Amino acid sequence: MYKKAIATEMLLTLGVLIAAGIALIQIKSVFYGEQDISKQEVINQFANDIDSIIDKCSSTTGNTSFDYNPSIKKYKLEVKDNVITIQDRLTNKTVQFVKTNINLKDTTVIDSRTIHVSKNKDNVFIIGRCLEAGEECSSSFVCCNKYCWGDSTFICQNQCADNGVRAADDESCCSGFLNKTTGLCDVPPFCPTNRVCHGAPEAEIIGGEDCCPMDKPICTGGHCCPSDKPKWCNNPTNGEPRCMSETEFENNCESIGICSGPLPDHFDWRDVNGENWLTPVKDQGGCGSCWAFATVGAIEAVYNIERGNPDLDLDLSEQNLVSSCLPGNSCDGGWHDEASQYIKTKGIVDESCFPYQSWNCGGGRSRCSPHCICNRDCCNPCSCSLCSDWNNRLYKINNIKWIRGRENIKRALVCHGPLPTVIDVYCALRGIPAMMPNHAVVIVGYDDNGGYWIIRNSWGTRHPYFNVKYGECFVEDYVLSVYGIS
Repeated sequence: MYKKAIATEMLLTLGVLIAAGIALIQIKSVFYGEQDISKQEVINQFANDIDSIIDKCSSTTGNTSFDYNPSIKKYKLEVKDNVITIQDRLTNKTVQFVKTNINLKDTTVIDSRTIHVSKNKDNVFIIGRCLEAGEECSSSFVCCNKYCWGDSTFICQNQCADNGVRAADDESCCSGFLNKTTGLCDVPPFCPTNRVCHGAPEAEIIGGEDCCPMDKPICTGGHCCPSDKPKWCNNPTNGEPRCMSETEFENNCESIGICSGPLPDHFDWRDVNGENWLTPVKDQGGCGSCWAFATVGAIEAVYNIERGNPDLDLDLSEQNLVSSCLPGNSCDGGWHDEASQYIKTKGIVDESCFPYQSWNCGGGRSRCSPHCICNRDCCNPCSCSLCSDWNNRLYKINNIKWIRGRENIKRALVCHGPLPTVIDVYCALRGIPAMMPNHAVVIVGYDDNGGYWIIRNSWGTRHPYFNVKYGECFVEDYVLSVYGIS
């Protein structure tokens, strides 16, 4: 089941930056503050620019950095506990805003001509300027070339440090591992979570895991790619499949979907180029976990689509979501957008790591596993244990977006992949007037001639797929697009 009233006017553009007056270019991009705005607007524009750059930096795949040249010459920028405070030191005007779901490091920048914003792993740093090669350093994050090492004094370097060399941190080592006991770069005893890439031909075995090497640390599309080319393209417009920059990927990688041009009259992800890109339909049982199954069903299909392989059929754990203790998300129902946000920030493991066990939970039936905690009449197994290596088996999504309007829904569907949504299931299957949205499903296709959407369900062999007429049963009101699976 699907509970809670849902606001009809919501727009979530996580991972998507919209900033008037700013051109964002990945990797070492330079931003110039607006010069022609009024004095009253200067400090607000400064804050908006920094806010937008932080969003772009945090949403970009892999490590990245941006430089910003503010129009204000006398200012103070302070970051404390993810609260950014910017003060114009001439007018004493102050603007403050908060960033959530980002690990923003505390810092203070005063009157620097250039503000350097960078991301390394899941951390975002703001400094006055990056340090050039030869300048003394304490961390790789402050160096323009991201390497800080040396025999007696750490200085910024143009290349990474070999094993046996004294370095400031893991990122300065070619191996990606700094032995904290010796302070020297060393062979890593395990593969860092962010470099695990199962089956990647470029990977090396470290600690029993397929591990991307330091010069190609980004796992994308089943391959290891360098930080400046973090996207794997299976279908380039020219040349062989390869790693691409964000810009090249957008302009020169042909999607299996249809991201531009006329929309077809009929589309179904079960038959695109003669292949079924969906994973098998699952059964939620007596648990009201349709919200989890709809979210996972869409993500699994998008995973196949983004990698250009319909047979990968990733099997993710719905139980991971049901057991996540998200407020209001359980066998009594939940939200597909909150489930998506959870996966974006925390990740989700595969089914074999955390198998589904809530078939008989909810709906007045408390026949739960003895390892589960029962909340009211719904099973919320927060105490159930994941597999021991769960931290190396997490999948995340990079982009979440509400889609409004029938043609926009079609475009998002054919371009990025299936879309989780919510319907009145009694309206859809019994033809009675729609009363309220009560069941989460996945839109997998449409037919203009028949005027309907093709819907994927989560009841096993009962109504695995069915059609819902355009504009009926709330089918177009709560459509979410999730893509960028890593």
